[in-house]
Amino acid sequence: LFRSETSPYPYSNSVYDLFEDVELAKKYAFNSFELVDLTVMTKEQMAQLNPELLFEFLLKYNKENLIKKLTEWLINNPNQSLYFLTSSKKLLNQVLSYIEDQDKPNKKSVDKLINVINKNTDGEFMNYLEKREANAKKQGLEQGAIQKAQETARNMLADNISVESIVKYTGLELETVLKLKKDIDNKKKR
Repeated sequence: LFRSETSPYPYSNSVYDLFEDVELAKKYAFNSFELVDLTVMTKEQMAQLNPELLFEFLLKYNKENLIKKLTEWLINNPNQSLYFLTSSKKLLNQVLSYIEDQDKPNKKSVDKLINVINKNTDGEFMNYLEKREANAKKQGLEQGAIQKAQETARNMLADNISVESIVKYTGLELETVLKLKKDIDNKKKR
């Protein structure tokens, strides 16, 4: 039903025109689909599900108990721990990010979760965690080096050292040094 000062209706009347791929929309968008009702599934049936789906369910409905529920699920379904290491790390990263974002994660629960996953993956999980930690340290060191170089460049600019020399001695890109110079010049004008 359309009612407006503008007539006729200025847009397409076909819902399919809202899709970039009309043929794909016709094939899938309005067909029936299988509903997965986790509330009536047994633990055995849930163990057969894609772990990402189960994690999304746990995250949505059990945020306060997520670590505990996930640990219980992995204890009951140890084969699913391997999925954490073989699923392109997406699920594992989601879980770890969620845990890291907690204000006060329960260290005992987190340690238990890590131990369950590590045990069920024959130690591969700890290797992954160590690599993740090493990458985080490397990124932090790189970011710190960049910030130090930028600080040095600002000091050099304040001493009227040429932009070319600053690029040469700090290793910063010319564009970065020029932006720093512009920022300093703008602050002087205020």
